[in-house]
Amino acid sequence: GNHDLPIAATLKAELEAAGIRMLVDERAVLDVGGKTIEVVGLDFVWRGAQEAIQTTLSALGTVPADYRVLLAHDPRYFKLIPHARFELVLSGHTHGGQVGTNMFGVSWSVLRPLGVYDQGFFRQGDCRLFVHKGSWHTGLPPRMGIASEVVVLECGPLR
Repeated sequence: GNHDLPIAATLKAELEAAGIRMLVDERAVLDVGGKTIEVVGLDFVWRGAQEAIQTTLSALGTVPADYRVLLAHDPRYFKLIPHARFELVLSGHTHGGQVGTNMFGVSWSVLRPLGVYDQGFFRQGDCRLFVHKGSWHTGLPPRMGIASEVVVLECGPLR
């Protein structure tokens, strides 16, 4: 994510040393129960996101897959991707909207009226976006009324 940019190369090296592959404008193809799942990870960029997304997806091309997942830190990418290309997009970045009423049982934030994908599920056609609220509670702006979360997404049978 954006807070990791200054240490991105170090983070990637340390994760890989621990046997964890960090997908930065890359893909992994997994076999799960006899079905093929393509997982694409996009790098985070502040400016020129549309061009960066198009360049990366074009360079990667497509592979035969039963299900396609995109990892994109910034949920604004959901407006910029070809929705027919993925079934699921996983994002974060907004910290649930930073200020809202989520911890009181109402899924709302000050960012939602501005059209920001702040927390939870959103949909375009057959493509779904899930925006994780995260767990960061320090720094500015302060996080108020948005509870941290740990999420387990249970996906149904692959088509």
